[in-house]
Amino acid sequence: GLGEGVSVGPAEVELEVTRDARGRALSAGVAWADGTASAWLGRAPDAADWEVELRWSALPLAPLAQAVRPGLIHGGQTWGELTRDGEGLRFDVTVADVELTWKRLSPEPIGPWRIRAKGPELVVLLGSRERARLEVTASLPLADAGDFAIASVLAPTSFQELLAALPDELAPREDVGHIDGPISATLEARGPLHDRAAWEVEASLDLEALRQQARASSRSPLASSFLHRPLVDEEARGRQVQVGPENPFYVPLGEVPRILERAVLLSEDSFFHTHPGFDVPSLVKNLLTPKEGPVVRGGSTLTQQLAKNLYLSREKTFARKAREALLTIALEASLPKDRLLEIYLNVIEWGPDVYGVGEAAWHYFGKDARRLTTREAVFLATIIPNPIRYHGYCSRNALTPVWEERMADLIAKLASSGELDPVAEAMARYETLSFQHRPRSEAFFFDDG
Repeated sequence: GLGEGVSVGPAEVELEVTRDARGRALSAGVAWADGTASAWLGRAPDAADWEVELRWSALPLAPLAQAVRPGLIHGGQTWGELTRDGEGLRFDVTVADVELTWKRLSPEPIGPWRIRAKGPELVVLLGSRERARLEVTASLPLADAGDFAIASVLAPTSFQELLAALPDELAPREDVGHIDGPISATLEARGPLHDRAAWEVEASLDLEALRQQARASSRSPLASSFLHRPLVDEEARGRQVQVGPENPFYVPLGEVPRILERAVLLSEDSFFHTHPGFDVPSLVKNLLTPKEGPVVRGGSTLTQQLAKNLYLSREKTFARKAREALLTIALEASLPKDRLLEIYLNVIEWGPDVYGVGEAAWHYFGKDARRLTTREAVFLATIIPNPIRYHGYCSRNALTPVWEERMADLIAKLASSGELDPVAEAMARYETLSFQHRPRSEAFFFDDG
C-alpha cells in the first residue's frame, strides 16, 4: 500500500491516500478541524461494476458552492453518506445552517435552511424536526429525445410544522397566527424534456382537514370588523381603513349587487367558490406556455390577491410568492368563501386612495354601491387589474376602445352565464357612464327612502 500525510494551511488538513498492490481498490481519507471525509472505490475481480462508498461530516458548503455559482451559498455544513453496490444506490445527506443570496429569491439572504435527502427512493425532510416530508420519484431520459416523469407527494403535514421548517423570510408566522391542521399536496409531470409545451402536469392541494381543524380550534381576527392600512408604494402603508359596519362606506356581501359580485368573479376568478385558493389549471397553463407565447391571465386567484392586499409588499421575488402562498392557505383554511369575498370587495384598491366598493361607487358615480347599474358594475370589475392606470383613462370621462371592448366581453360573459336577459344585456351595452369623481369628504349616506 501507499500512504501519505499532508498539512494544508491554517485548517491543518491531513490527507492520506492508500491503494492495494493489485490496483483493485482505492481509498482516501481527509480530516480537518471539525470534520472528516472518506472515500472508497473498489471492484472484485469477477464484478461487473465498481462499488463506491463516500462518508463525510461537517464539510463546509460555501467553498464548494463557489465553484458552481459564486455568491449563491453562504455558510452551512453538510454531512452524510453515499454507497453504490450490487443492491443499487443509497444515500443520506443533510445540509444545515445555509443562507442563499439570489436577487430573484429576495433582496436579502434567506436562511438558515436545513434539508435532509434520503434514498434510494428520494425523500426530502425539511427543518430541524424533519416533520415536513416530501416524497419524490423520477425517471429521467438518458438521451435528449426521451421523456421524463416526476411525481412528488407532500405527506399530510401539520401547517405549523411546515412553517417551522422554513426560514423566517418565507414563513409569515406573525400573520398566520396559530392556525393548524394537516395539509397534503401532489405534483406530477411528464413529457419530452426539451418541449415544455408538450408536458402533462397534474397537481392537487388538500386543505379540508386543515380547514376543519383550524375553524374548530380558533377564530380568525378577520372574522369580524378589523382595521387595515392599504399599501401605497413598495413598503409604505397609507390611511387606516375600517373593514366593518363602523365604516359608512362598508358594504356587507349580502348588500353588494349580485351583478357586481358576478362581474368581479367572472373577470378575476371564475372558480373562486370551488378551488382551494389556487387556480391550478391556470398555473399549469402558465408553466407550459413557452416564454415567446402569449401571456396567460388568471393565475392569481382572488384569495391570493387578498393576501397581497392585506399583508405583503409589492416586491416581485420568489420569497414574496412563497409568503403569498402560505398566507393564501391560511386565509382559505380560517374563513368561509363568502367572508373572503366580502373582505376582498371592501379592501382592494379601485383608484388613487380609493379602497373598497363603497368608496369606488361614490368616487366614480356619486352614488351608494347598492344602486350601481349593470354597466357601472362591469366598469368597476374591469378596473381591478390596474386601478391607478385605468383611473387615469377614465378621469378624461371617456374610455379607450380597448377598454370598451373589455367591458363588452364581460357583459357577454354575464349574459352567457344567465345573469342578464337580452333586454338587460342591451341596456348594459348602450348605457352611458356618467363619471362624478367625487371625494370622500363630500359623501352623504341615505336609506332607500
